[in-house]
Amino acid sequence: MNPGTLLIRTSKSTDIYNKSYHYNVKIANALDCEMNYKNNRKEITLAPGKYSLLIDDGKTQQTQEINLKAGEIQTFTINASVTYQLGLGLLIGIQVAFGAFLCYQFFVLDRFFLPQIIIFVATMFLFTRDNFGNSFALSFSKKRF
Repeated sequence: MNPGTLLIRTSKSTDIYNKSYHYNVKIANALDCEMNYKNNRKEITLAPGKYSLLIDDGKTQQTQEINLKAGEIQTFTINASVTYQLGLGLLIGIQVAFGAFLCYQFFVLDRFFLPQIIIFVATMFLFTRDNFGNSFALSFSKKRF
């Protein structure tokens, strides 16, 4: 019987979001490999049947059931998401830039209040850890030969 192929890869934008993250991939609780932005593609030849794919990055764990048929190629892509740490870093950078604007406002323009201050304060209250879900998502495609 023809074997099936399972292709696991990380998306091209993974290195932008989490260059230091490692994904642990387990298939049927036996085959184990580690993926990162340099080792971003793993091609595995398996006999037809049902398998369990487990992907874990230390924060998020996702399990996918696979039904592999003979001569079939199934591709799973790990898509990185914006994490809380990255969002917090971006927010701090924006606030530092806005702090420079506030200094300009107070000392050069001699004004105490401008409407832009509302944007600065609103971002502080809207940014919470609950707004960020999983650190990655899986997308799936299938090809039959």
